Parts: sequence; C-alpha cells; structure tokens
Amino acid sequence: MTVYSTGGFAGSAWASFGVNDPKWYSRPEVLRVIGDVARRIKSGVFIMDGGADFYTYTKGQEIRLGLSAANIGKSVRSGLTARVTLTDADTRKVVRSEEWPLEIQPGTTVSQSASLNTDAWPKGGFTVRAELLD
Repeated sequence: MTVYSTGGFAGSAWASFGVNDPKWYSRPEVLRVIGDVARRIKSGVFIMDGGADFYTYTKGQEIRLGLSAANIGKSVRSGLTARVTLTDADTRKVVRSEEWPLEIQPGTTVSQSASLNTDAWPKGGFTVRAELLD
C-alpha cells in the first residue's frame, strides 16, 4: 500500500497485489483481505513515519523517537493515540514509552516526538516500535 499525504497525489492511497493468476481475486479469503484493505484506506489515518530518527547512534548522541500521522480522509479524526516504545533487544524490557493524544484535521499531518540520552547500550541494541491507536 502506498499513501500520499503531499504532492500531486495527496489524499490518495493505492493498494496492489503481485499476483499472476486472475482467479486468485475470486477466492473468499482474498475477497476478505481486499475488503479489509479497502476499509483501512477509507479510515483515512496512517503512520507516515515513525520510530527513531537514525538507525545507528554514537555514545552520548541524543536519540529522537517520534511519529508522524496523516489524515487523508474527509473528516476530523480524534481520540487517536500515538505511541513510541524503546525496548532493550536483549532483555525485551521497555526502556522508554511515550504516548501522545492526537486529533488530525482532514488533509493534514501531525508529528510528535521526544528525546532521550543513554549511556547504557545493550549488546543487542534497542528495538523501536511506533503505533497509531484508534
């Protein structure tokens, strides 16, 4: 799926399936998935970018965690929550979790972020998860 929040295709979303057999589209489980995708597109709200601002960091460098979400729909979307979680990849212990309430006007993108510094780097690094909750 490709979602456009800016540019010449702003406000549109495209879903495609790489399938050689046209009969594939008539299978009941595929029709359910296509319906699910269509409903998801109709919801209008999507994460455009999320997680950490860089893939790697040096000791002492500020880590910036955040999320950008766009509303390509035609109505205001409120009651949403943006959540970004930083987890120790070795122990799977949550090191930091940030949540922000969101209200997104039609045709707009909103962003939230937080910064942290750490000298405690796990051997396996960190895992970052960005979520948009409705």
